[in-house]
Amino acid sequence: EFINADIDASYLVSDGIRQTSFLRHKSNINKAFNSIKLGFEDIHEENIFKNEDTLNTSSYRFYDWKVYLQQGDSSKNNFKLFYQERYDWFKKEQNLLKATYARSPGVNFSLSNNSKHRLQAGVTYRMLSILDTTLTNIQPENSITSRLDYQLRILKGMIHSKTYYELGSGLELKKEFVYFEVPAGQGVYAWMDYNEDGIKDLNEFEIAQYQDQASYIRIFTPSNTYIKVYNYQLSQVLNINPRYYLKSKSKVVLFINRFNTQTTLRSEKKTTSFDLDKFINPFSNNLSDTLLQGLTNSFRNSLFFNRSNPKFGLEYSYQEFSSKLLLLNGFDSRSRDFNELKLRLNISRLISILVNTEKGTKTNQSDYAPSRNYEIEIEKIETKLSYQPNTKFRISLNTSYTEKINTPDLGTEQAYLTNLGFDLRYNQLKKGSFSANVKYIYIKYSGQTNTSLAFEMLESLQPGNNATWNISYQRTLANNLQLTFNYNGRKSFETSTIHSGGVQVRAFF
Repeated sequence: EFINADIDASYLVSDGIRQTSFLRHKSNINKAFNSIKLGFEDIHEENIFKNEDTLNTSSYRFYDWKVYLQQGDSSKNNFKLFYQERYDWFKKEQNLLKATYARSPGVNFSLSNNSKHRLQAGVTYRMLSILDTTLTNIQPENSITSRLDYQLRILKGMIHSKTYYELGSGLELKKEFVYFEVPAGQGVYAWMDYNEDGIKDLNEFEIAQYQDQASYIRIFTPSNTYIKVYNYQLSQVLNINPRYYLKSKSKVVLFINRFNTQTTLRSEKKTTSFDLDKFINPFSNNLSDTLLQGLTNSFRNSLFFNRSNPKFGLEYSYQEFSSKLLLLNGFDSRSRDFNELKLRLNISRLISILVNTEKGTKTNQSDYAPSRNYEIEIEKIETKLSYQPNTKFRISLNTSYTEKINTPDLGTEQAYLTNLGFDLRYNQLKKGSFSANVKYIYIKYSGQTNTSLAFEMLESLQPGNNATWNISYQRTLANNLQLTFNYNGRKSFETSTIHSGGVQVRAFF
């Protein structure tokens, strides 16, 4: 039998006002003895930052290695026993010195032979030692991490479930972030100089509503401040489709088979106290809880009626999202929960109607920037009337009306948005496509316009009359060459028209 080896390495150096060097290597070497595999893995990384030959506190180094004994094939029942060690180096004066040492024995196993039930699970126990207390305020500790991955498919596929669960403890690194400017349209955030002082304050960056505003990205930088946390992750997907199992032709069964449902849940939580009831409950989302150090929760449940029917269909959805981020200067948290009802109706082969209604709440809370706090009640109704005579051409008339009201405790601002527009799309098979849309938006707003709340409620527009338009053209010039042209514009009351556009050429080999 041969020895299998997979080794990868990279090295990068940059010079300028800030000098950096980055070195990484990783390897996986193993040898099989019949059904047993003996292996070794390791990864080493060194990242050096210098400002005028002075070592920056962001510099670090670590080395992690593991030996393992594995039985079975990964596609069948499998058992793996391993022992792992990790060393970390931190800055001291102008050098990186070894600061921590961790040992981690563990076991993983999987059961994959049964087509209805598939299970993967593992447990790791970690023992951390501090080699130099002057380099870190981390406390020596023992922690445990467990995970479970389970798939279920029963009743001929009528019920299909996927579950991932992880529970553990450890140290959480407090973070800070900066906003970095990138070419227009390639970022995520927009800078809004609310106080007009020309200084880019952290509370003046918003998620861009339009492409020309997206000129900044957010970069997280680590610190040397750690906090002991208990962490929990849960991911659950559940699909129920009665028609896979119920085959009777009775009217009751045929009616039941018109329904199907899909539920997705993802929860990640970090707390400083192990309260089992609150800790493992994904719906425990008190963002003001000081014991809650980090949170990302998303839940969506959709009930469909006539989902595959070409003439008529209904969909009711409830979705909830909440997040909380631990920063050096406080917390940043936001949440969103909405009820949504969609109606789809094809009046004829040429004409169709979509109606969408929403009702929910959008909340933002920030320790470091109280001016960004809001809780907005939102109600919206949207209709779309489409005419499509063939597969090449489609034109749609869109209308919507939205009410947004901030909670009385945070200002009682109100916004009313009326939207009227149309979309046009034309496709040519193997040649290209053209699309255009124009919108007129009239907004009534009761608050100040130069605030984070106004940016959210006005959707980056202004009170009064607004218009937006977009043109996109894509053309295939040859078998391996594609040209794309985009143009966007918008105009608000008493403001200059904003134009943005771009041309892109792609070559496929």
